Amino acid sequence: MRLFILSFLLIFTQTVLAEFDSWKTTVTPQFMFGIYNDSPLRDTIYNLGVFLTADYLDSGGLSFGYNYSYIEGKTGNQEGFNSVDESAFYVSGVFHSYPDSLSGKLSYRLDAYYISDTTSVTETTTIQPPPSPSPMISIRASHNSGGSGNFKTPIYYSNESMTVNPMLTFANSAATYNLELGYAYSDYRYGETSVNNNQVHQLAPMFGFGFNEKYDWIQMRAYFIHLTDTSLTHGEADFNSLAFKWKHWFKATSNTVNNMGIDILLGKRMLAVDPDAAMVYSLADQETGAIAIHWQWVVSEVTKYRLQFGYEQYEDLLVGNDYNIVYTYFNFSHQW
Repeated sequence: MRLFILSFLLIFTQTVLAEFDSWKTTVTPQFMFGIYNDSPLRDTIYNLGVFLTADYLDSGGLSFGYNYSYIEGKTGNQEGFNSVDESAFYVSGVFHSYPDSLSGKLSYRLDAYYISDTTSVTETTTIQPPPSPSPMISIRASHNSGGSGNFKTPIYYSNESMTVNPMLTFANSAATYNLELGYAYSDYRYGETSVNNNQVHQLAPMFGFGFNEKYDWIQMRAYFIHLTDTSLTHGEADFNSLAFKWKHWFKATSNTVNNMGIDILLGKRMLAVDPDAAMVYSLADQETGAIAIHWQWVVSEVTKYRLQFGYEQYEDLLVGNDYNIVYTYFNFSHQW
């Protein structure tokens, strides 16, 4: 009996360890800091996040992510904008199949996002003095606003959005090209009564191919975005753009640059979902262009880090203001 129990435990332990070895888990903390230029409201932004990805052999995997973002308002801006606190949650699952008839890999992926943010603004109310002097009102007005009878009241608006993004991807067996069709649906719920809720539909087909013995990769993704509510865009409901990416791998060893790339966005997009970066552009302004350059270093077979500098151009359609943001992004990934 003891021999049977020991044999069972040994077989069970070997099976569990074999299954554990079949999973590859990667954790990726990240940080971003950006400065706004020509924006009458926003001053700086920083972002802290972490992603956890678990891949099971060549069959599929799961990913989980969390990002915290904070936007600081410019001091003394006319709209009374103070800040935005945002928390974004991400979950993704992918399943791979290898049909003989296609001579390649089909991937079925589903991403989901939940974003909650709080916008802080200061509302200023002017109280006119009564016909006869009133020391009490004068003292109170001076205490709340530094004089002149202005009361400044902080107001907080809570907003939330939910996004689902199914995708179907095909990659040929030689890994020299891939095709993807993705659709995203986003539902925005705004706490401010003067802002209408919005639903966003997005189609984002992608085509990528390799050359130079696969040391170079080109990817093109089109964005076709439709908004059901246009109160923030002066009636404009459709936004189209093309994201172009080039990536080059070096014949390098550990502790050197493994690859670099350049990303370019042409056209216009708004409230977009980027499946490559696993992020939602939840800021309700129109993006009119972007460029970024990035490098990745390989410290070992299981440890990498990435540095990126970028520039993004935006337009606030409601007030007709053009502004931009320059940012630095860094992440570190480790697999076990």
